[in-house]
Amino acid sequence: MKEPYEEGVAIFAVWVLGGALSGFVVWLAGGSIALSPRYFQLDTSRNWAANLYTLCAAALAGICLLATRTNHGWLGSDLAVGLSFALLMHGIVQVRAALSMLRLRLAKTFAGFSYSLYVLHFPLLLLIRAKWLPTFRWQPDGVHLLWGAGIATGVILYAFTIAHITERNTSVVRSWVRRQFYSGVDTVSGSATSADS
Repeated sequence: MKEPYEEGVAIFAVWVLGGALSGFVVWLAGGSIALSPRYFQLDTSRNWAANLYTLCAAALAGICLLATRTNHGWLGSDLAVGLSFALLMHGIVQVRAALSMLRLRLAKTFAGFSYSLYVLHFPLLLLIRAKWLPTFRWQPDGVHLLWGAGIATGVILYAFTIAHITERNTSVVRSWVRRQFYSGVDTVSGSATSADS
């Protein structure tokens, strides 16, 4: 039996969190994509089903994006766009395509520094914007597009370099920390044992 205050707590939480709650739902949907191949995977013998599913999810994501431009109610909301893109990503994960070794190696390389790119791109771009770029908006002409491509390439190379130094060596640092921690535990337990005797 429900307690009388449970519904009130739920309504209060929705009221206080407001828009943050829909952002959490979108985050949760995106995070569930990592687990989806384990629990929900389309039959691999029917690749057409995965292709159709992905195509429909792409159409839905396109409709939601178009709705954001036209201020078209719920379809243009952050929640609808986020959930439609989660479905699209799930569809892309379901599609089985034969990849050459070069494409597989490229995908692995880009995946290896994607987190660093995610974390580092904004602070670096903000620094570049504040320090060296003019305050007026760029026009989309050839010169400014070339500048933008150069800056984007520089940011990607910066993130790749940082990831090469940090993320690539995570296991080395983790094993060093474990050795330091466990050797300290052995020393403490050894001195406690000798003190007892």
